[in-house]
Amino acid sequence: MELLYKTCYGLTAFLGVVQGLFVLYKNPRSRVNVMWALMNFAIVAWSVHMVLILSDLPYDTLLLWARIGNGAAMFIPVFFAHFCLALLDKPLRQSRLAVAGYVIALGMSPFVFTPWFIPSVEPKFLFSAYPNPGVLYMAYTLHFFILVVYA
Repeated sequence: MELLYKTCYGLTAFLGVVQGLFVLYKNPRSRVNVMWALMNFAIVAWSVHMVLILSDLPYDTLLLWARIGNGAAMFIPVFFAHFCLALLDKPLRQSRLAVAGYVIALGMSPFVFTPWFIPSVEPKFLFSAYPNPGVLYMAYTLHFFILVVYA
């Protein structure tokens, strides 16, 4: 079962890179393409982290990747909301919620590598290192779902 998860997350990462590079190759000046690529690259970072936390790595390495992956995932809904605005040909400044999403994500970014975000990892379910949420993780989760529903 673990192999299936690693394969799916690895395939997601690979296809995210391919798709992100493809749209940038087609038109690197298009705001829609740039936002789609950025969202894909954030998904790639999250997918790679998922492959790594399913691996037998030292605890410190697993904790680092859990923090990096979740930190990158913080930007997925922000880039998606910005992509939707670009697709509708609306400027970012027209959406207070999307701007607030950037401010919140950038504001939480410095705390990604602290125990306030993810204090530790431990084996849960199939994962050899599932992150334990810190105080800021709830704000991150709320931020994620509000922006996804908005977009």
